[in-house]
Amino acid sequence: MSMTWVERQIRNTSLRQFGACLLMLAFAAVMVLENAQFLGNYARGVVAMSQDQVRAVTSLPQPSRNWVALQADKVVSTGVYSRHKYDHAIFSVAQLGDRLLVIKAAPDRVLDARALSGGLLAADIETIGQISRLVKRSGDASAAFLPVMLDTEKYTSAAVAAVLILIAVPLALVALIGGRALSRLNAPSSHPDLRAVCGQSANALEMLSARLEHDIATARSALKLRGHVRITDTHVLQRGWFRFRLMPLSDMLYAYSMTTTTLMYGVIPTNRSHSLMLYFSDQKMRASVRKAQTGEVMEHLGRVAPWVLLGHARELDKAYNKNRSRLIDLVAARRKLVTAGSR
Repeated sequence: MSMTWVERQIRNTSLRQFGACLLMLAFAAVMVLENAQFLGNYARGVVAMSQDQVRAVTSLPQPSRNWVALQADKVVSTGVYSRHKYDHAIFSVAQLGDRLLVIKAAPDRVLDARALSGGLLAADIETIGQISRLVKRSGDASAAFLPVMLDTEKYTSAAVAAVLILIAVPLALVALIGGRALSRLNAPSSHPDLRAVCGQSANALEMLSARLEHDIATARSALKLRGHVRITDTHVLQRGWFRFRLMPLSDMLYAYSMTTTTLMYGVIPTNRSHSLMLYFSDQKMRASVRKAQTGEVMEHLGRVAPWVLLGHARELDKAYNKNRSRLIDLVAARRKLVTAGSR
């Protein structure tokens, strides 16, 4: 049996969602592979290294565990800063006998030469050059610097949490969205916005789909809102890349237009945006519109769904949040009167 137009829209949306989940899964896998050693070292804890052991490191791959604790003869701040967008740090130099170890630390961190810890990373040659010039050393004196540096922010709880979040969030989204998308990919009619329609009659979905397809093709451009939202004579339809929503106007309770003003310094208006708030019996939607559209859309709702309460009132917000069943009954009574009057 061929799919209806509505089912094809849901299937296409679910296919894009599933594709996005595969990309997120791949991203999480890459993050795990890139940070496997980092997380393994953090799990095993910090390892103490003597000055001789640190001086013996000639390249980064040598130590299998690079979260280390060590003691230095002294630590001197160099005044060299790193001011990248997401990386603000100051560089210091630790003396380990006749060798120098560059230390990268947060600007507010106080370094104790007797208790240094962090991750051993490949030294930044450019930073070593800047430090050498500042201390007025000769060019060959840079050989005193070790080829590795100590990053005191590498194994902080915040750094580990950031990596875990980059792994956990995509996996959580995959678990949340992927399974749902896969089920709707196989059975588009399982979408919650279609369940009630499918339960009405054998051909209810076909009739609804045919009407929506016709309405979308012939509806006035004024009812084409931002965010891929369309308001037909019977439904509010959102058909975006990753989202499909279909809400019958028969379930709409009230609607109003809203203008949001953005203020600079809390005083100077810099931007005004316009939107429609649409409240249904079991959900609500905020749809962005152009200013010129608000009146036309409200007029359209008043014509095709005269039972809907139009305009904002605090009493309606309060009733929707605290006594929604009474509000539903009120609108249902209005709809019944409209239906009776049109016979």
